[in-house]
Amino acid sequence: MRAINYPFTLDLFGKLEAVTTESKIYMDRMLTLLSTPKGQRPWNPDYGTDIASALFENDNDFYTAAKVAITEAMDRWLPELRITSLVLDEISSEGYANITIVAALPNDRLTSVTISSAVFGANGLIESAAQ
Repeated sequence: MRAINYPFTLDLFGKLEAVTTESKIYMDRMLTLLSTPKGQRPWNPDYGTDIASALFENDNDFYTAAKVAITEAMDRWLPELRITSLVLDEISSEGYANITIVAALPNDRLTSVTISSAVFGANGLIESAAQ
């Protein structure tokens, strides 16, 4: 298995670096999927998740909406992975939360991804972000 490294990096010869570690490849695919809002890709508007819309829900609804959005996206776009744990931290007083997903790879090894949400101001700039 071989894929382009994410985030994109160049080697000494100016070519895109590749990665061959299965867990890194799937982790990158999960990050790409979960950080892409539905509708962002005009040629594939169903790709991505609705996590961003969950951020506007109250606390209890946020957890449910985020879990549903993540589970549906993973089931559809990365069916070879199996979610073994999905943990959403409490929303902080600053308005952000970490989402940690642990998934079983096709070879049953585990890999995990943590997504940090951020709070955006009316001007579109990040006011705070999870550390």
